[in-house]
Amino acid sequence: MTRFLPWLCAPVVFGLVAALVINVPMFDEWTWAPLVLALHDHALQLGDLWAQQQAHRSFVPSLLMLALAHFDGWDVRIEAFVNVMLALATQVLVFVLCTRLDRTRRAWTFGLCSLLLFSLLQAENWLWGFQMSWFLVNLFVVTVVVSLATRKPLGFVVAVLAAVAASSSLIFGFGAWVAGIAMLIRCRALLVAWCAIGLCFGACFFIGYHAPRFENGWAWLSSPLIVLQFILVYLGDPLGAWAGRYASEIAGAALIAAFVYCTRLAVAQRVAAQPWYALGAFALTAACFEAIGRAGNGLDAALALRYVTPATLGWIALAGLSAQVLEVRRWRAESLAIGALVIVGSVAGYFYSYSLTGLQLDALVAMQHLDRVDDEELSEYTADPNTRALATRLREAHLGPYR
Repeated sequence: MTRFLPWLCAPVVFGLVAALVINVPMFDEWTWAPLVLALHDHALQLGDLWAQQQAHRSFVPSLLMLALAHFDGWDVRIEAFVNVMLALATQVLVFVLCTRLDRTRRAWTFGLCSLLLFSLLQAENWLWGFQMSWFLVNLFVVTVVVSLATRKPLGFVVAVLAAVAASSSLIFGFGAWVAGIAMLIRCRALLVAWCAIGLCFGACFFIGYHAPRFENGWAWLSSPLIVLQFILVYLGDPLGAWAGRYASEIAGAALIAAFVYCTRLAVAQRVAAQPWYALGAFALTAACFEAIGRAGNGLDAALALRYVTPATLGWIALAGLSAQVLEVRRWRAESLAIGALVIVGSVAGYFYSYSLTGLQLDALVAMQHLDRVDDEELSEYTADPNTRALATRLREAHLGPYR
């Protein structure tokens, strides 16, 4: 029975999405409105997809969104359903990694990993279709790890393509290259090739790139301690975000301490655990990227629930590594503690999901009565000053919330 329970996570979240998501763009999703309109007007160019979006080049998510919009008229509910499917694909790949464990620990570990992947605490990412970028990065990173674990030429090619796709989804997707380094550290020839390809792609990525504007610029440089705390909060979000900054910071510190401890045991026991090291390296890299961009906004900024998605891979890494090196009693105690906190976080995320749906309903009403809504009210649902003009064009074209 325990073998099948983890696979119920996706249908449960799918049902939640079907019940709660409203077809209206929210906040950053309005970034995609010009692309949808350009596609409708047959004026879309390749450069529009590669264009910088804040700190990112979201080429892959934008391409996927436009493919969906071509058939559904840009219904953001479809994007939210796709997000669940992306998480399911990631779950399948994590299952492949878990098959490396012995039978007594495989099912338990996979169950914990599934709870983490489908935690409702990442409510923002489940309910806003634009957040597919986060699920895509997770999928591509795990693809890198699984592909390189095959130690086959085709696996290397697939891993390169996945790393390029991750980097072309969100800026911290470059952590996929770091994960690849962790996987290839013992294979010098492939490691050199991997790094060379990554550097070449990075050079192409930064052609025409300009430093994004952050609310507080580079204020974090004056306080390195804030950066460290931001990273800890970020990493601890999957377990502690529901309880506040201090809980997340403690959880993040516990993750790092436990990972270091298990790594030392793995070295002493001569246990091969590269896939878990790679996932942990990615999670830490993602936290560092976000700290560079957001630490100047204060530590509470690290509690954004969207960060739960990439940080989850750090806890999955710990779950897999500890399953290989800890004795049974300690391993079960750790797994139960993590699982219990994830479930509590999911309960909190469930209730938070309803407040997000309420916000979406308010936004939909505002869009349906666009002519009677002032700019101040519109700013509650988007920071884009062009939202009114974009919504007017969408209404004329019967797209998005007007389809």
